[in-house]
Amino acid sequence: YTWARLIGTVDSTTAFLEGNTVGGGQDNYNKAADRSLESFDVPQRLVLNYSLALPVGKGQHWLSNAGDGLDRVIGGWRLSSVTSFQLGYPLALTAQGNDLSNNFGAAGIRPNRVSGCSPKITGGAIPRLNKWFNTACFVQPQQFTFGNEGRVDSQLRGEGVDNWDLSVSKDTHITERVHAVFEGEFINAFNRVQFGPPALQVGSSIFGVVSSTLNNPREIQFAMRLLF
Repeated sequence: YTWARLIGTVDSTTAFLEGNTVGGGQDNYNKAADRSLESFDVPQRLVLNYSLALPVGKGQHWLSNAGDGLDRVIGGWRLSSVTSFQLGYPLALTAQGNDLSNNFGAAGIRPNRVSGCSPKITGGAIPRLNKWFNTACFVQPQQFTFGNEGRVDSQLRGEGVDNWDLSVSKDTHITERVHAVFEGEFINAFNRVQFGPPALQVGSSIFGVVSSTLNNPREIQFAMRLLF
């Protein structure tokens, strides 16, 4: 389990390789104004890795007196999993370029936050896909001005991780020296969707709309090995 907080004034230069939004600078002559959470801030993350040999079959808690034929069917099973839970990354909002960025070499322009407006919308992911946050809380700054929004927004985050990778295996002894191992792996076993970040530029027709996913659907693979 990790409980953390990552703060800085600069961020990744390879945003095109990342699955989340990256907060860029705004005023090249005032880096202190870029101090905020980093785009990769993860306040809480829990990863569980466990493996359980099922207590069934010869010498086990249940059906311990099973014969060789029955034990080859019910014995030797093992369930394993890697389960991950993680809060989403903070969102980095942008505005349309203005004279400062278009003509005077300023970095990307950020929007203005409307005073007293709460941008966070509660609820599950699916009801918020067309409006992930309250878009009315952000407006385009005037020409020759910088926006007052932070490099990333500490109140707004993309969807987090809720993933279960499961494995079922069976070790079957055919003779004393020969045994077969069957393995079934279920990646994203419950087929959970992790939605991508919403559109984050003020003035865009899809501002606040989620239109992508970050993870793969369920993947299943089987294998058999003969050991001797």
